[in-house]
Amino acid sequence: MARDPELAAHQEWLGYVQPVGLVVSPPALVEAQAHVNRNIVAEHRRFLECVEEVELHGVSQPVRAITDLPRFFLEVYGWEKPDLVGGPGADPLPDNLEVALPEYGETLRPTYAVREIEPKPGGSPWLLLIQVLPLGTDLDAVTAHDDRGWAASPQARVERLLRETQVPIGLLVNATHLRLVYAPRGENSGHATFAVQAMAEVAGRPIVAAFHMLLEKDRLFILPESRRLPALLAKSRQYQSLVSTQLASRSSPPCTSYCGASRPPTSPARGHCSGTPCAKTRTTCMRAS
Repeated sequence: MARDPELAAHQEWLGYVQPVGLVVSPPALVEAQAHVNRNIVAEHRRFLECVEEVELHGVSQPVRAITDLPRFFLEVYGWEKPDLVGGPGADPLPDNLEVALPEYGETLRPTYAVREIEPKPGGSPWLLLIQVLPLGTDLDAVTAHDDRGWAASPQARVERLLRETQVPIGLLVNATHLRLVYAPRGENSGHATFAVQAMAEVAGRPIVAAFHMLLEKDRLFILPESRRLPALLAKSRQYQSLVSTQLASRSSPPCTSYCGASRPPTSPARGHCSGTPCAKTRTTCMRAS
């Protein structure tokens, strides 16, 4: 069977960024006509104009970074100043996007926010929250602001912020990395991290094209609702659920043959498990004692 080139293109960039958990699925992207632009030269040039070389503590060589995020989104992705609430020339952030953690003496708040262009009745008016961290901050390192503070990573903090404000989509930025976070309430989170250093290289153009596909102005504000970013992420979860259900319905009864042995491994004469994956369950059995 011929390989679908659109599916292959999405699998390529997803292979580069190696998402943790589910963020987007290739079938959902294809269904929404979200295509990876192969002719990304002009967009890549604008991307590079927003990239600077910076010095990081403990790193011998300069690294590439995006130090002016509002300029980046305006010049490369076509956003307008009012789109980036909390940014220059836009409305200030409202207080209801703050999450107080009195037990830790902390308050979580985004740096910027993006409004939902067509909020649903009773739904959140916000599409996306953006958290900007100091240059080069480790996105996954656990820290506490003081002895009383919450010992958590920036990733955990932004997830808490998203869940408490009921805005499932976030962007976590430390200038050298751009991380798209999806944390719908009541579900496991997922995130995909886009490294600026890789995106600045010619070989990284598929990553640039993917990030552009997900966050350019049309995807956020203009396309029909079914093709905008929130729908892509939600539909990806639906595809995953469908696939899991189909696999469960096709699965064999629980394996009782212990990796092909004719007796359970408790029999000392036969069936000592090799520890190899079981052909039926694709799990590794325990060696008999």
